[in-house]
Parts: sequence; structure tokens; C-alpha cells
Amino acid sequence: MLLSATVLLLATAMVTVPVYYWIFSNFSDYDDEGCMMMSVQEVLSGHMLYDGTYLQYGPAYYLVQWLVHRITRAPVVHNVVRLLSMIFWLATALGMGTTVLLLTESRLAAAAGVLVATFHLKFISYEPGHPQELCIALVALAAVGLACVRGRNRAWGLVVAAGATGVLAMTKINAGAYVGLPLGAGMILLSGGSFLTRIARPLVIAALLLLPLALMTPHIRTGWGFALWFSITVSIACALIVVHRHRIVLLGRCDWICAVAAAVIGAGLPVLWVLVRGTSLHGLLDGVLWQHIGFANRWYIAAPTGRSDIVCTAAMLLLAIVWSSERVIPKPWSDLILSAAKLGSLAAVGLAFVGFGRASTVVRWMPWMIGARRGLGESVGPRILLTLMFSMQMLYAYPVAGSQFAYGSLFGAVAAVIAAHDGILELNQRFSEKLHLLRQAAVPAVAVLLLVVYATATYWAGRDYYRGVPLALRGADRVRLPAEQAARLRSVVEALPSSCKALFSMPGLFSFNFWTDISTPTRINQTNWIGLITDEQQQIIIHDLQSTRACLIANSQLVNFWLRGQDIAKSPLANYIHNQYSVVQRVGPYEVLIPNPHRP
Repeated sequence: MLLSATVLLLATAMVTVPVYYWIFSNFSDYDDEGCMMMSVQEVLSGHMLYDGTYLQYGPAYYLVQWLVHRITRAPVVHNVVRLLSMIFWLATALGMGTTVLLLTESRLAAAAGVLVATFHLKFISYEPGHPQELCIALVALAAVGLACVRGRNRAWGLVVAAGATGVLAMTKINAGAYVGLPLGAGMILLSGGSFLTRIARPLVIAALLLLPLALMTPHIRTGWGFALWFSITVSIACALIVVHRHRIVLLGRCDWICAVAAAVIGAGLPVLWVLVRGTSLHGLLDGVLWQHIGFANRWYIAAPTGRSDIVCTAAMLLLAIVWSSERVIPKPWSDLILSAAKLGSLAAVGLAFVGFGRASTVVRWMPWMIGARRGLGESVGPRILLTLMFSMQMLYAYPVAGSQFAYGSLFGAVAAVIAAHDGILELNQRFSEKLHLLRQAAVPAVAVLLLVVYATATYWAGRDYYRGVPLALRGADRVRLPAEQAARLRSVVEALPSSCKALFSMPGLFSFNFWTDISTPTRINQTNWIGLITDEQQQIIIHDLQSTRACLIANSQLVNFWLRGQDIAKSPLANYIHNQYSVVQRVGPYEVLIPNPHRP
């Protein structure tokens, strides 16, 4: 156990180097980072959450941020935000590696899990400070808990998983649902055969299969929407086939009580904190739930899914059916086919790493293979629960398939590592005499391969970091960007008039507020305020702009990026800015504007 822990910690320590390079060598112009920093600053300033302060995410995220900044007394600046993002990044990689270790008992596979997770989490570097970095760390914690659901201590594993799920639901409600629903469904499928359980099982199965359709109805007629719906539904079906094949009873009443209590406590503590601060129940419900209803109709990013995903998941379904039913192909041959497919997942992970897109397609739909193995012993329960949970994470990529797509794909990549280990083990058991020399060479070969991949990634990450130039703006001296981008951002800051006492932006580009140390004139701050906030809220911002005579930074390219069929001419705030502000300087796509003089 000590040696295994040492390997995990050493692997995590090693990947700290490329993670540092990545996190400090990117800045996304759409600036989700600045928006989240502004919302955290509002909370730290003592304002009530949701009532009067526009917040898009749940209270758990703000509780974590409040604790971190209160305990460390660190300011809300880009350097600090990105160091905290690094911690979540590394914690997630460590959690994924721990999960692999608990399921495979292989230190080499665990190190591979840390490495694969680290590379897959690179999307964090494009949106530091975003709540999904906390979300994915909580999912990793839940995965570790589920990997421990075995033997007499299974209740403790459920407590960890359910508690993390409760906190997750109060961070992002959809992310919590995509862990809580498969967790609850898995617990029902692993419970005894009582009357209620027998009734609940078919209902749970139907609910899991119909959920993607219910969510994706607004875009089901598009090519990408249909492909995403079909692939996720088939992936869940594969997981259910695996669960049905094992048919075990693992959990009892005590396990249920512990899990429910942990989930209630995990969700309840952030809720209690925000209510104690003075937020109304109506404001909390609106911030966590009501404002997100109909979100898919207002803002979406098409998923990069298509025919290859449909073909891949259809083949996966056929493979799952072949493995689970001896009537199609006799058992020895079906096991051999699946073992070969699992071994192929190792090649798929490698090809995905070097940028071969079709390999990534295969990898992201592999979660069902975690449970597709015979003779699992005590690990069958954890594998069933993780199979269900991992297979549903791609739902997170709808309706916004930006970094959310990489978030959902992570779990397929980790499942591929587990599947590759299982495939090697199964083939070794079947052909132990014939593959004796190959087996002896496999471990050092894989270890060398992992070191080469690590060294290559670290080299390229370091090269990109040192080729950049320091941004050299307030609170962001660690950030290094391409020279042209850094110069453009500095020029925008320098172009602001010295008389500017408040600063707003179109769309929301709140990093400029932190770089200039100029406050925003309003407490309703959102990147995509044209599409996501109401006309009433825009009227409040107009009033705030009038009373403060705020300066403004605009970027028409980013305005077009955020629009999804909305008519900007119908936006009260956009019309006010168009009529009441004048451009004083242009820097690339950015414009610096000041209010028109008062007319007598």
C-alpha cells in the first residue's frame, strides 16, 4: 500500500511541471476567467448571493472560493486563480489514478491513469477559475469512493461518493444530476429483491435510456445533436447490459441510509451557508435551478460528433451483446474478442494523444468496458457503479460542447486505461505459455512509453511557455502569452482614459477590471449578457452606467461569438451603448468607448 501511494504521489508530482506551463501560458479572449473572478469578488465583498448579485452557479463553488481566500488571505487575481486551478487539476488526476489503482491493483496502470487524466484536463488552462474544475475534482472524489464500495467498508465508500455528489449538485446542478442519477440507479440495481426494488428497476432503466432524449429535444434534428443523443444512449445501454450480466446483490438498508445522509449533508452545508448570509430561498432557487431552464434554446455549442460516433457506439453495442450472451458466440471466443478490443484501447489512447481524431471517438465511448470482465470478485460492485457513472458523463457536453466535451470525454479515457490493463491480463491468462517472453517485456516497455510521453509533453509545454512573453499586468505577472496577444491586451489597458472610474464591457470582459484595478459599475456581470440576462436586468445595468458614467471596452467579434440567433437590436443594453457611447480608440478587434457628453 505504501509503495502504491508513493507511485501515485510521484506521478502527480511529475505532472505538476507541464500543468504549470499550461495553466500560465493561455488566455481565452472570451474571458470566462474574468467573469468568475468578478463573481467571487462580489461574494468576498460581503454581498448577498443571487439576490441583487447575478451569479450563474451554485453556492458550493462560492463557499469553496470564500474559504480559500479567507484562510489564505490571497487576493482575487489571475496568478492566485490559476494556482488554485492547478490544485483542482492535480487533485483530479490523482483521483483518477487512485480509482485505476483500486480497480486494477496495478501501479503502472495507476501511473498511466494519472498521466492520461492530466493531459485530458488541459481544457482547464483555457478557463481557469471556472466551476467545472471543482466539479470534475468532485467527480474524481466520487469515483474513488465508488471504487471502495466492497466488503465491510462499502458504506464508507458510498458516504464519500454521495457526499461529493451533494456538493457537486450545489456547484452545478446538471453535473450533480449526471453523477447522482447513475449512483442512485446503480444502488437500486445492486440492492435486494424487495417488492419496491423489483418495481424500481425497470423504471430506472427506462429513465436512464430516455434521459438523453428528454434533454436533447431542442437539437435532436441537427446532425450533431442526433449523433450525440444516439451515442450517449447506446453507451448507457452498453453499461446496462454489463450490469444485467453480473446480477449481484451488494447493498442493504444501512448502505442506503448512509448514502442518503451523506448526500443531504453535502448539499445542505452550502445551502445553509448561503441562507445564513441573507440570501432568500427564492433567490437561491432561481440561481441554482430556475434561471437554467430553457438554457439550450438561448446558448449552445454544437458537439463535434457525427457518423463516426454513431458507427463506433453501434459496434460497441454489438460487442457488449456478444460478450453478455453466449447464444451469439460461444463464451471462450466472445471473451477473446472483447479482450482483443480492450487491448486495442491502449493503441486508441496513444493515437488520441498524438491528435488522431478517430481514435478519440473510440476512447470516449469506452466506459462500459470497466465492468465487462468475468470473475471480478469483490471489485464487481465498484465496477458496476463506475460503469454507470462514467457512461453518463458525456451528457455534460450538452448543450455547450466546448471544454464541456473534453470534461465528459475524460472518463472514457480513464476507462480505456482500465480496459487496456484488463485486456492484457486476460490475454496473459489465456496464452500464458505462448506469451511468456512478451509478458516479461510488457511492463518495462509500457513504463518506458509513459516516460517518453511525459517527457515529450513536458518539453512542448515548456517550449510554448518560454516562447511567450510576460503579460506584465496587475496580478498576472506569471502569465506568459504569445507576443502579439500580450501586446494587444496591454495596449487596451493603456488606452483607457485616466478619468475612467468605472469600467464595463461588451460582451463581459472582466479581466480588464482586475488588470486596471477599476471596478465594474454594476453587480449584474455576465460574459454573454446579451443572450443570458433578462431585459429587466439590462435596464438595471443601464441605470448603473448612467449613474457612474462608466467607460466601456467592446469587441464585436466576441459579440458575434456569443450570439445564437438572438437579434442584438432587441437588447436594451446594446441599444443604449450604441446610442450613448462613442469610440475613442481601437486596438485590433477591441474598441475603447466613453459616454457621450451630456446634452443641455
